[in-house]
Amino acid sequence: MKLVDDPDGDVRDYALFALGTLGYVDTPELRELFVKHFDDAYPDAKEEAIAALAKRRDTRAVVPLLRLMESGSYYTHHEDCFEKLVNEERSGEDTWGTEDFIDSLYERFPELLPPRQNPPSD
Repeated sequence: MKLVDDPDGDVRDYALFALGTLGYVDTPELRELFVKHFDDAYPDAKEEAIAALAKRRDTRAVVPLLRLMESGSYYTHHEDCFEKLVNEERSGEDTWGTEDFIDSLYERFPELLPPRQNPPSD
C-alpha cells in the first residue's frame, strides 16, 4: 500500500494494479485509496484506480469511468472490472467498445451521470 504514493508513476501504476485489478481484498481503507488516485497525474495509475473500484462495484467509479470512456481510450485488460460495475458480461469473443460502456453506464446509473450530450439514436 505504501507504493501507491510513490513519486514514480510507473510504481504507483503497478502498485494499484496489484492491489486493485489483481487483488481481491476489499476494505473501506483500500477503496478510499483507489478514490484518492482518481486524480493521479499518471494516466495509467488513474485508470488502475478506476478499474479497481469498478471491480468492487463501488458507484464512485461511475463518473470517472464515464470520463475515461469519453476520452476514447482504455486498456482492454480492464474490461472485466468495468463489466462488474455495470453488471454485464459479454461472452466469448465479444468485446466492449467505449460506446458500449457509455450506454451501459447511462442505463444503469442515470441518476449519477450528467445529461447525455449525444444520446444514441434508435
